[in-house]
Amino acid sequence: LGNIYVDDGNAASDSIGNTVRKITPDGTITTVATGLNAAGALAVDKENNLYIIDGSLIRMLPVGGPLKTVAGNGKEHDYGDGGPAIEAGLGIPRSIAVDSLGNLYIAADVYDWNEDDYVSQPIRVVNPDGIIERFAGSLTNGYSGDGGPAIAAQLSRWISGVAVDAAGDVFIVDAGNHAIREVTPDGNISSLQTQDQSGCFLTGSGPYICARDIAIDPAGRIYIEGQYNPYIQLLGSDGSLKTISGLGPGYIGDGGPAVNATLANPIGIAVDAAQNVYIGDEQNNRIRRVAPDGTITTVAGNGQRRVSGAVTDGVPAISVPLACGPSASCKGIATDSAGNFYFADNDLVRKVSSSGIITTAASVVATGLSSDGKNIYIAAPLPDQILKLAPDGTVTVVAGNGTYGDAGDGGPATSAQLFVAVDVAVDGAGNIYIAENYNGHVRKVTPDGIISTILGGENLSMNLGIAADSAGNVYVAEFDFDQVLRITPGGIMTTIAGGVCRLNPNNPCAGYIGDGGPATSAQLWGPARLAVDSNGNIYVADFENNAVRVLRPAQ
Repeated sequence: LGNIYVDDGNAASDSIGNTVRKITPDGTITTVATGLNAAGALAVDKENNLYIIDGSLIRMLPVGGPLKTVAGNGKEHDYGDGGPAIEAGLGIPRSIAVDSLGNLYIAADVYDWNEDDYVSQPIRVVNPDGIIERFAGSLTNGYSGDGGPAIAAQLSRWISGVAVDAAGDVFIVDAGNHAIREVTPDGNISSLQTQDQSGCFLTGSGPYICARDIAIDPAGRIYIEGQYNPYIQLLGSDGSLKTISGLGPGYIGDGGPAVNATLANPIGIAVDAAQNVYIGDEQNNRIRRVAPDGTITTVAGNGQRRVSGAVTDGVPAISVPLACGPSASCKGIATDSAGNFYFADNDLVRKVSSSGIITTAASVVATGLSSDGKNIYIAAPLPDQILKLAPDGTVTVVAGNGTYGDAGDGGPATSAQLFVAVDVAVDGAGNIYIAENYNGHVRKVTPDGIISTILGGENLSMNLGIAADSAGNVYVAEFDFDQVLRITPGGIMTTIAGGVCRLNPNNPCAGYIGDGGPATSAQLWGPARLAVDSNGNIYVADFENNAVRVLRPAQ
C-alpha cells in the first residue's frame, strides 16, 4: 500500500521508543501504537499486519485490530524451542522479518551472565501456528557451514539484521563475520560474495560484506546499510557494490557547502591564518580548499594523474595533473604567512602562490609538511631526514643523518638516526616534532637542535600523523587504531577522539558515528593527518570515511 512505519520515541512522551507512527503515501502521519516499552525494528507481512520489536517481546498490530504479543515472555534468555512462541525467552531481539507464508524470523542478542559476554544466537522462526523453532545457526560462535544445513552452521554473536525475499530466501546479516548469509527454502546456507571491500576496514583474504542491516525490494534487489560507513549500497548479482545514498567517495560539490561535497580518501590537511582548510583529495588527484564560510573549491589539480617525471610549472595550479593517487603521495600540505600553500606531489614538493600559479619548490619524496609561517619543514623518509625549505628556496637538514635507526637522543638532531620519518609538525616556540613510522615513536627537536623521544612503545600505532599548536600541545593521529591522541607540554598523553573500542571492547574502533557529540565517543576510520588552527580547532583527515572532521574545543 506504500505506507511507511516509523518507531518514534519522542512522539508522545520523553520515553525512548514507545510509539510507532504511520506515514501514508499522501504524507499524512498518524500514531498507530503507543505504550510500548522500547519499540525497535519493524516488519510488515503481505496482509499489512505490522510486527514490532518491543523490548524482549514481538508484538503484532493487525489491520483494524488491537496490539497483541506473538512471541516472547519478556525474559532475556534463550529457551522454549518447540513450544508456543509466547512462552519462549527471546533474548534481546534486534531484527525481524516475515515471509509470504506468515513465518516470522527473529535475530536476537543473548547475554551469558556466567561468561559476562554475548554468546552465539541462532536465528529462530515462529510459524503461522505460533510455534517457535531454531531456523539457522548452531549454538557455538564461529563461521562455518556454507553449503550445508543452516541449522548446523556457525554464526557470529553479532547478528544485526534479517530479511526475506519474494522467493522465500532468508538473508542474515552476520555482522561479526563480516558476511551476509543466505538460507534457501531447502534449508541450506551460503555466503553472498562481493568484489568490493569498501564497507569494511579489513584487509587480507576475503571478500567481505560489512553490513549493519539489509533490505530487499520486490524485484529481489539487495540494499546494504554499511557497518562502518554512512552509505546505502546496492549489491549487484556480479558482486559489485554501487553507492546509492550517503556521501560516498567521489568528486562533486565545488562551489557549494563542503558538507554536501564528496571526497575520495582525503589524506593531507593544513589550515592557514585566514582559517582556510586545505585537503589532499587523494583519489581525485586534487587539492581542495574549504573557505571559512564553508564553501569548497579545487585549488590544484585537474583530476588527471601525473606521470612520474612529467611536470608543468608556471601555469594555473588547477590545470595540471597531480600524482596524489593511488600512491597516497599527497600526505603533506602546509601554508605560509604570505598566502602560499605547499603540497607533496610524489617525488616533488609543489608551491601554489596566492594567485594560483604552481611551481616546483623542491625535488624530494615527502610524506609530511609543516610550516612555521616562513619556512616549510619536510618529512623525507628517503634519505630519512627532516629538511627545511627557506623562502629563498634553500634546503637544509635539521634532523637525521640519513641512516635508519633510533639512536641519538640527547644530542644534535642532525647526527641522530630516524626510523622512517613520515610526518613533521612545528609548535609556536619553534620545536619540531617528528612522527616515525617504523617504530611508532614521536621525537622532539628543540630550537637549539637537540633531539629526544617524547612518545613511543609497543602500544602505539606505526602509521602516524602529527600536528602541534601554539601552546606546545602535540596531536597524534593513529591510523591503525582509529584515534587521535594529545601530548601536553608536560608529557601527559590522553585520547581526545575515537578509540571507542578501548572504552568498550564490544564496539569496533573503525566506523563513522558521533558527529555533534563528544569526540571520545565518536568513531573514526583511518585518521591519516591532522591540522590545528589558531582557535584550537583540530581538523582530521578521516581517510577511509572519505571525510574531513573537526574537533572543536568544548565551550
